[in-house]
Amino acid sequence: PDYQLFIDEERAAGKIDLYDQQGLIYPEFCAFADETGAVGSLGDGCHRFIDCNYLILNGKDMSADIKNVRLDVLCVPDLTAILSASDVPPGYSKP
Repeated sequence: PDYQLFIDEERAAGKIDLYDQQGLIYPEFCAFADETGAVGSLGDGCHRFIDCNYLILNGKDMSADIKNVRLDVLCVPDLTAILSASDVPPGYSKP
């Protein structure tokens, strides 16, 4: 997808300004991974990650927010069983 278009949509929805003014107010993230934990995809928090990364790349200090981040990784036997095809990492094949 077009990165700038995504950022423009997030800004129009008020998300960029929200995180710029209030910081990362929802610091919990979830990822899905294969049983090894090596191959995976970010589940909950994709938009927050991109929004905050955009702010960091544009000079916002979010170091205090980053210290509070929690990432839960759920390891599953087959990523294709729980993720849509577009969310499965490229090159992943079912065990």
